[in-house]
Amino acid sequence: AEISNSIFRNNYTDFGGGLAVSDSSTVTLRNNIFINNQCVVFGGAVLLVESDAEIINNTFFNNRVDNVGGAVVLVGPGRVDIRNNIFYQNSSVQGDDRIHISGTDSGAVDIAWNFLDQTLDPRFVSQTDLHLLPGSPCLDAGDPAPAFNDADGSRNDQGAYGGPHGNW
Repeated sequence: AEISNSIFRNNYTDFGGGLAVSDSSTVTLRNNIFINNQCVVFGGAVLLVESDAEIINNTFFNNRVDNVGGAVVLVGPGRVDIRNNIFYQNSSVQGDDRIHISGTDSGAVDIAWNFLDQTLDPRFVSQTDLHLLPGSPCLDAGDPAPAFNDADGSRNDQGAYGGPHGNW
């Protein structure tokens, strides 16, 4: 499955607050917003179980879990690329609030060019408009490879509105 230019908001479930993927599936998440999702057990925004994924140019904001992994949880991941995303103000009781890896060897997981600093404000327009303001540390901070350039040809902005598919 490929999911792009979508908003997952205000969802609540036991596993994967916004989205759960399992059973050796393959998913591409590109230029999406995960905001105010919550779950009980694993992955306030996304739970990926024994599957392959590309998670590129998404914004994970204010997601919450009552147990492990505030934004993304990978359980026994396959090949996973997590790149050019913004992780901000996600929360969990245990594990990493941003990306939590559980289970078998995580050697096939590539995590690069993401905004992960929870002490630095990414400078969204507002709590509901997650476009970036001038002076944001996420502007022109994504992967510098030309394949990831913004629609206007400039270096990739991190988050849902960056990259070649971010002009939505």
